[in-house]
Amino acid sequence: MATNHTTNYNLNLWQPTDSFLREEFNENFGKLDAALASLSTAVSSSCVAGSYTPTPQQTQFIELGFRPKLVILGINTYPITPAFGFIADGITIYVSNNRGTSTTTINSMDANLTDTGFRMGYSESSFNGNANATVYYVAFR
Repeated sequence: MATNHTTNYNLNLWQPTDSFLREEFNENFGKLDAALASLSTAVSSSCVAGSYTPTPQQTQFIELGFRPKLVILGINTYPITPAFGFIADGITIYVSNNRGTSTTTINSMDANLTDTGFRMGYSESSFNGNANATVYYVAFR
């Protein structure tokens, strides 16, 4: 039997002289499983992640089912320069990694939050005609 237990989850801790009981291992795994399930629920209820392929010169509405407080964007225009963006109420920030031709600028995209997600608009020059562009996002409740 375990002589000691952890502080936070009361998991069994064995000393070198303790004998092992299968029930104690199963008890530990049950506690870990419950803690991970709780954490997973907390994380999945606080954010949503996804991706889409943008269409130049068209506004795209990304439906999330809730009004996000913050959306973080990763814009991959491989093999051209990647860009990153943030959308919050009243503010949209884009940062382009200028290792050559800038493919995403504040002037070529506009975005805002909606009651059920977010809206992105693109000009033809947003991705320099790159058909491989992908936008990845994480939206926080």
